[in-house]
Amino acid sequence: MSYGNDFVLTLFTNDSELARRADEAGINRIGLDLEMLGKAERQQHLNTWISDHTEEQLPSLRQALKKAKLLCEPTSPPRFA
Repeated sequence: MSYGNDFVLTLFTNDSELARRADEAGINRIGLDLEMLGKAERQQHLNTWISDHTEEQLPSLRQALKKAKLLCEPTSPPRFA
């Protein structure tokens, strides 16, 4: 899916009811933020949000979406051989 020059609205949530409502409202991408590996250490001096999302929440989130793309921020950088 190409968004061109349009805004891409993204919501990180593990709440399937919120995801369902956001999907109906036209949010483009909805998903989990699993990027926690080392995040607390990297951002300890910043006032940032660190999620409590888990991979087990993906199926219920996916079921809530009709139009939006399911998004999952990875837990760690990809490994290359």
